[in-house]
Amino acid sequence: ACFSSEFASRPTEAVMSSKGTYVQGTDGSDYVHRQRIVDRYSIIATARRRTRVLLVVNALAYAAFGALTFVAKFSTSSRSFAGVLDQKIAPIVGLGVIGVALSMAAYSNTHGARASWGAVKRCALAQATISASQALSSTYARIINHREDRSAAWVWAEAVSAFYGKVFKWKVEAGAVYAMCVNAEVLFELMLVALPLGVYGMCLGIESHALKKNA
Repeated sequence: ACFSSEFASRPTEAVMSSKGTYVQGTDGSDYVHRQRIVDRYSIIATARRRTRVLLVVNALAYAAFGALTFVAKFSTSSRSFAGVLDQKIAPIVGLGVIGVALSMAAYSNTHGARASWGAVKRCALAQATISASQALSSTYARIINHREDRSAAWVWAEAVSAFYGKVFKWKVEAGAVYAMCVNAEVLFELMLVALPLGVYGMCLGIESHALKKNA
């Protein structure tokens, strides 16, 4: 009796050779009329997730840029904070700190019903502006060969030279690895401009879909 009642409580299924198993009362062809999430909502949800990922990557890039420069200068200086944060390095480390702070502020405005994509856009534009100014300043110094010793690339090159001298006992001049460090610095500069602009573009897309939803 128990077996019969359990069997009776299950939905009755039938089999068709062309369409397989389906529940009696429908042949499965009415799926287009069933309730489903509108594509617009799923697109917005995906865009929000991707924007948060971009903000995390952005914060990590700023942190890496500032931390690498700070550690490189610290390892080749008198190992004092006053000697590290001099006129050469303070703007670069400051760029990293400000960039991370703006990423965190933007990330905090991407959650919940009170998400403010306008605030996220302002943070992204601020990041792109300060990163572009730093990149233009470094590029200008490279072109006219003026005060390149204030660039992150030169600090990194000095740290690499000191590292090889202490660990491998090899004498490697900073100028020998400077070109490689310049390439790394240029890559960082491109990332620190492109990532905020990517966040800004994602916010524009989210706002556009939100306007369509409310229309």
